[in-house]
Amino acid sequence: MLKFFCQLVLFVCLSLGLLSSCISTSRQAQSCPSINEVRDSIPSPQEELLFPILQNNKWGFINSSGQVVIEPKFDTVDRFSENRAPFGSGSNGKWGFIDSTGQVVVEPRFDNAYPFFGGRATVKVGKRSGFIDHSGREVGGRFIQVSSFHEERAFGKGGDFQWRMFDLDGNRITNDSFSNAGGFSEGLAAFSGRNYTKQAGFIDREGKVVLELTGILPDTQGYGFRGGLAAVYVRRPFYWHQFLDIGRWGEDIWGFIDRTGKQVVPLKYDGVSDFSECLATIWINDKAGIINTSGQMIAQPQFNSIWSFSEGFAVVQDGEFRSASTRYGYMDKTGKVVIEPRFSSADDFREGLAVVQAVESGKKGYIDRTGRFVIEPQFDNAARFRGGLARVEIGDKLGYINPSGEFVWTN
Repeated sequence: MLKFFCQLVLFVCLSLGLLSSCISTSRQAQSCPSINEVRDSIPSPQEELLFPILQNNKWGFINSSGQVVIEPKFDTVDRFSENRAPFGSGSNGKWGFIDSTGQVVVEPRFDNAYPFFGGRATVKVGKRSGFIDHSGREVGGRFIQVSSFHEERAFGKGGDFQWRMFDLDGNRITNDSFSNAGGFSEGLAAFSGRNYTKQAGFIDREGKVVLELTGILPDTQGYGFRGGLAAVYVRRPFYWHQFLDIGRWGEDIWGFIDRTGKQVVPLKYDGVSDFSECLATIWINDKAGIINTSGQMIAQPQFNSIWSFSEGFAVVQDGEFRSASTRYGYMDKTGKVVIEPRFSSADDFREGLAVVQAVESGKKGYIDRTGRFVIEPQFDNAARFRGGLARVEIGDKLGYINPSGEFVWTN
């Protein structure tokens, strides 16, 4: 449960940061990429960052200079990714896509649509989900549930509740089916329950089983291999969920294996996070610490949670989630607390600044790596910096500021 909760928090925080498409490039084992590098949007040289604005109840977009490049005329929009943005039409309640000039390139015909990710966008028609390419052409079939594309591969869950693997054109890669499957990372994807058996391990992009696990299970809900290591677990005996193949819910023992299946970090932790910047969070008796890729303890378990590292810092949580007395601070990669937990909430560092919430006022502002406020707490809501701008809110006022705290656009 701890790892699941940590990933949920991370997902919410990343969403607030206005993520775009991912880069589906395999990483070398020794590079130890951060989650931000792998999952965040890094636009191509041809792609200009655009930011959604709201004016007179209509949505449009500005560029990083604050210039309106798409006039506010849409009922609702989502973020740009791969030069496409979903938009909703109030007239028929359907969703389509616009390009970076504001032209409709996919007419609104879907019940829901999501930003492009890895070359394809997920769309929903009724209770079924599928994929489209940049022209709006549907590729493959429709499923009860789909994953995102990673490394040109995705999974769809059929009516038999089994996952099957597809390429960018919707072609089945293998006839195998899986009870659970994770996204591809470093050329491999975790699976369990292959072809209605208890077989588990990792497959390559052609669907070949390259690592079969015995006595342990892979984490199909995480990021898979990161820096050459992947999280695995065994179920504790005598818990009710050992009789049901439903994945992990917190009653398991965790560690890490390398690409040969060797246990580099022995299975002895109550929970783990994926590696980011060569470090991972571990939990022992509901307290979080940090280990490196050799399994060496960098920071002893002492906090309720430690987030993934970003720009060399990780958020530390001192106190129970949602408790009024809980405080947040920052730890560096040596395990030293460099910014004491003194904020009501905190977010990852991006572009040298981090959003934090002051205890006294309840307002949000931005600190630098020393913990000093460079943009004073004044906002009711604030997002991470991306491309030199951050979205902020004060009451009904929505705008974007630069790293000096100056508004470059406001409604």
